[in-house]
Amino acid sequence: MPGAVAAGPADRVADWYLRRVQERYPGDPVVGRAFRSVRTLSAPVTALFAPPVARVVLFRPPAPAPTEPPVTPEDRGPE
Repeated sequence: MPGAVAAGPADRVADWYLRRVQERYPGDPVVGRAFRSVRTLSAPVTALFAPPVARVVLFRPPAPAPTEPPVTPEDRGPE
């Protein structure tokens, strides 16, 4: 693309972080809630960097994705 510049260190860190978000959102309710809110444009992208989300993304391994729909509605938490 004309005028595009090579990815710098900040871009590489953001790519790494967002890859981890994508690995974790199917199996983790905290990351999943933030990811779905951002994807549906009901929250800003900065919601993916909120402390509870970042804690999961940075320090927890990906949880296995559910194989069946939940029996009860997901806890929406404070809004």
